[in-house]
Amino acid sequence: MCFQLDQMHPDTIPKEFFSFMVKTARVPAEALALNRLRVRGFPVDLSQVRALVDRYKPTEHALQVVSAMSETVEAIPCAVLHPSMDSCLATDAERFVHVTKGILPVYATLNFVPLVVLRMKRLLKE
Repeated sequence: MCFQLDQMHPDTIPKEFFSFMVKTARVPAEALALNRLRVRGFPVDLSQVRALVDRYKPTEHALQVVSAMSETVEAIPCAVLHPSMDSCLATDAERFVHVTKGILPVYATLNFVPLVVLRMKRLLKE
């Protein structure tokens, strides 16, 4: 599970960074909060889980998984973390593409601007 340590104690890191991680991972913050409850031994409110899943255009499989969940489920299932896609692999690929598109301009700037500015003569020679 991504961000396992930080999601268990999000108060140990700056709020802005935690928000950035949740936004980048594209996992509902409510799902992480539900997972924190379960890890700490508290039951989850199944109506809250269903309402969360319903907001993200769930697949039929996700609805079945949520309907079969118990309040004391060992861990929050993938159907709650990504209810609009049944495949974890497809979800990972989609999120990778999304994050790459967003961060590519930053990395390109960090790598190519110094090359052009600081090593222009060498760049022109080669």
